[in-house]
Amino acid sequence: ARTASVLADVIRTLDVVSDDHARQFLAGEVAASAEATELALSVTGGEVSSLEPMTVAVASELLAQLAYRKRDWPEAVKHAEQARSQFLELGQLSGVETMERLLGLVSVAAENRPEAIRHFTIAQHLAELQRARFPQDQTGQARAGYFARHSFIYEQLVELYLAEGNPKAALQSAELAKARAAQDLLTELGIGEQEEPVAPRDLDELLADWPDDVAAVEYFLGAEQGWAFVIRSGNVRAFPLVNADGSKIATRKLVTDVRTFLSDIEGQSQKMLRRFRAHGFDHTWQDNLFMLRSVLLPDDVLAELREKQKVVIVPQHILHYLPFAALVTTKETAPRGKKEMVQPKFVLDEPYALTSAPSLTIWDLIRRRDDAPVDQVRVIGLSSAPSSPPLAGVEEDLKNVRMIFGDKVIQVLEGNEAHESNVKQMLSEPGMLMFATHGHNIAKSPMDSFLIVLKDETSDVVADEGSGLQLTDINDGRLTAREIFARRVNARLVVLSACYSGLGDQSPLPGDDLFGLQRAFLHAGARSVLSGLWDVFDGTAPDLVARFHEGILSGATPSHALAESQRAFLRKQREAGLSNPFVHPYFWSVFSVVGAD
Repeated sequence: ARTASVLADVIRTLDVVSDDHARQFLAGEVAASAEATELALSVTGGEVSSLEPMTVAVASELLAQLAYRKRDWPEAVKHAEQARSQFLELGQLSGVETMERLLGLVSVAAENRPEAIRHFTIAQHLAELQRARFPQDQTGQARAGYFARHSFIYEQLVELYLAEGNPKAALQSAELAKARAAQDLLTELGIGEQEEPVAPRDLDELLADWPDDVAAVEYFLGAEQGWAFVIRSGNVRAFPLVNADGSKIATRKLVTDVRTFLSDIEGQSQKMLRRFRAHGFDHTWQDNLFMLRSVLLPDDVLAELREKQKVVIVPQHILHYLPFAALVTTKETAPRGKKEMVQPKFVLDEPYALTSAPSLTIWDLIRRRDDAPVDQVRVIGLSSAPSSPPLAGVEEDLKNVRMIFGDKVIQVLEGNEAHESNVKQMLSEPGMLMFATHGHNIAKSPMDSFLIVLKDETSDVVADEGSGLQLTDINDGRLTAREIFARRVNARLVVLSACYSGLGDQSPLPGDDLFGLQRAFLHAGARSVLSGLWDVFDGTAPDLVARFHEGILSGATPSHALAESQRAFLRKQREAGLSNPFVHPYFWSVFSVVGAD
């Protein structure tokens, strides 16, 4: 019966209706559904005492789903309630959760929002209960995979609460849909000097203790549309993500627009040089970044944020890879020649500093960790490594660090000293830890993303707390996200002056858990991580990082230190004249800070 039902699903999925194309295989879908219904009824409608109870429960579940697809709501409710009772008797929580979810969908179709919220809330609690029973591995991938399959429940609750005019409850559901594997890992890691496990604060407690100088914008991208929440002074308001004409922007279009920007900006220095020689500067980038800003940070939201000193951005999906500081607030409308660069205003020009965080809950957990000025600095610098092109900016990075921090520089691993075993030992040291080397993002296997160091002949044995197994870590010259997850990072600030170090996966799990280098350092104990979103341009990156270091030395927070570094860089480039290409965001917005504000 289930096979026939799946066949009906496949036919319906592939048999697409368009303006000039009617259904071609409707009869096949109807026949497959009819066979599935007949077979399932043969189980539930006859003598069932000789059958396995689970077989009967699954047959009832299937009949409920088939009735729902036919939009036969009374029949769907009847079979769903039968299946729910049978699953309850069997103690099968996953089956109960599935039926509560289906009853929620029927209530949505019947426009009974309170009843839909009730059913989806029960499904949410059951999903949380089952998720907690999953064994916790070092990286949280098992729980993240489970949660990704259940994120639909939270999306439904967000949209239902927003329709009910309850943005705080919607934000609570959005928070429950984000980076939960990361939250589990951080909870077990603990906060404070004892680093004991600590329970995350619920949203009401977090809002009641909201800092006066901070605002936050949290994004939630549903299957069809997206929303954003603005949090200020402990208050929450929501707004839909809309186009310039006020129509709701489809999630798939927003994702496509951001992906197009990221694809275009990669290697922009060489693209710009070729384009300039052939045609002059391209000015369309300011239009694209203005459009994205108008969707993500409308004018009224910008006005609210200007009242605060710090803004926390909580992205979702591909928005994790978007440099919000580079979004254009005001386009330059003066005519520009092909040899002149447009000079728009950016979010960077706003009076606050930006930090990103996986979720408000995680931001709060990290924020409550011990904070202290950077009084120790350790650096790994590798300008050349086997099978890798040389990095001209590394030598300048090392020179700048030594000059700026002076006797605070405790250890520098460079050249032949930058062996992986030495680097791993450095991870446990306090203060600031900086990497100036190549970084590689492995999009299809983000846990294998790595920073290049030097290989040596030793290997380490690490205990996996989830399985209890002893894992062998081979020091092959690739410090992977997986290896960082397996260790404790005591550095409060990690600086990754490396290409692609900020990326996790091209398409995060629906539960919004990312498993790249940036998150690995954050989860392993770092309070803040500075990292690059695309290829780091050697001609400008050392200057940006040096000014960031100067801010850290003066006692600035990482987010303010980065903002002031970027502003000083941009001010200098604007003063250099209209023919200067370095005003383009590619050169200055590559770095971002994630973690505590």
